[in-house]
Amino acid sequence: MTEDAPKSPEHFSIPTNHSETENSINFENPNKKNETIEHNPKKQIEQIRSNASREALSGKEYSRSEHHKKDIKSIKINKQTKRAAYMRSLHRAQTHLSQKERTFSRIVHRPTIEKISNIASQTIARSSGLLFGSIFAFAGTILFVWFSRRFGIQYNYFIMILLFCGGYLVGVLVEFAWRLFKPWKTKY
Repeated sequence: MTEDAPKSPEHFSIPTNHSETENSINFENPNKKNETIEHNPKKQIEQIRSNASREALSGKEYSRSEHHKKDIKSIKINKQTKRAAYMRSLHRAQTHLSQKERTFSRIVHRPTIEKISNIASQTIARSSGLLFGSIFAFAGTILFVWFSRRFGIQYNYFIMILLFCGGYLVGVLVEFAWRLFKPWKTKY
């Protein structure tokens, strides 16, 4: 069962005349050989174009959007699927943590704690409010310390809390005004 494969290019038969290879190709039916096609390039191009137009699908026969709509409708993702994917990725991430971090992560990622955290992050812990509050508290405290030393006023620690709350309100109002007057960008 040994087969002798050609080992060098001399074993291959190379046609000496290019007209032999052109004449043996039939663009209409490649399985039929030795049928001649005229050497006129314009006629060959016209023949190829007519074959291509006969074989091609028109836009009416094939609509890409219909096929994509069918694919999208066949995929159904519900809450259980999302939850399972979330738990799988969370477990995968927790395997890379140390024992203490993994325990903390399991406590933090319980459903009730996550819901409370998400609600708080959307309402109470606004980043703009915290930023403005901390800036106001820092700058206001420095100014109040300077005034209290210069004019002999007794320093009150409650001032820092009031400045933070005032700055927080200013930050939330600035964010609200920014979102109100900012032009909306559409996401594609």
